[in-house]
Amino acid sequence: MKLNYITRGNSNPQIEPRVYFTGHPKDYSLYFKVVSDDIFDLQNCTIYYDEEPEYNYNENNLFLKLSQMQIVVIPATNNFLLKENRARDVEIPMH
Repeated sequence: MKLNYITRGNSNPQIEPRVYFTGHPKDYSLYFKVVSDDIFDLQNCTIYYDEEPEYNYNENNLFLKLSQMQIVVIPATNNFLLKENRARDVEIPMH
């Protein structure tokens, strides 16, 4: 797991609400920017995401990171709903 984040206007990530963006790995490139921009239009926050969602992860570390988030955002695509993926199979049940 390689957790990274973005903020609006380089705000301090420690004081902003925490949002976790996830989904099917093939959908990241299609939806991350669009969804992030929509979120930033509504709220100052820090959007966290895994830069390597298809690679190995430590379950305890993943659970710790997810427990620190206020909201999880997942584009409900055909890939997410119909194909095996960590977001649906692991992250949703954990959170």
